[in-house]
Amino acid sequence: MTSKNTSYHLLRVSLALSLLAFAFSCNEGAPKPAKVYYGEDMCAHCQMLISEPNFVGQFLPANGKVKKFDDIGCLVAKLEEESETPRAIFVASYEDSGWLNAENATFLKSEKLHTPMSFGLAAFPDREAAKEARAEFGGEILSYQQLKQPDLQE
Repeated sequence: MTSKNTSYHLLRVSLALSLLAFAFSCNEGAPKPAKVYYGEDMCAHCQMLISEPNFVGQFLPANGKVKKFDDIGCLVAKLEEESETPRAIFVASYEDSGWLNAENATFLKSEKLHTPMSFGLAAFPDREAAKEARAEFGGEILSYQQLKQPDLQE
């Protein structure tokens, strides 16, 4: 191999390694929700088995293992006890059980929503979806910031 070919080969290897490193760093991006094993995972707050997909939540502590909850109210109560802000907080959409970022979700609090621990909270992707549910269940529409108010955690 000539000196020119060796340099070209090293450049190609270096470029390939750089692209590979970039690809791996992109996969570490935003945290993703952990899989919930219904009927097996226990709520990190009340210790009940998680069984109803439409009301679950979870958060990823800054340092530690994901904490899963059977009721959005349990998640909110546990967050009050945490000393550090979690890396991410997820709640299940009442409509389809898909994951929503809790900070961007809209919540409905209603006594007519029969949730696992009777907090009566459900999450929706936007205010319009929450309004549609309120037409059926009544109650109060809340943002994530309003949801964290202590008087709503009873």
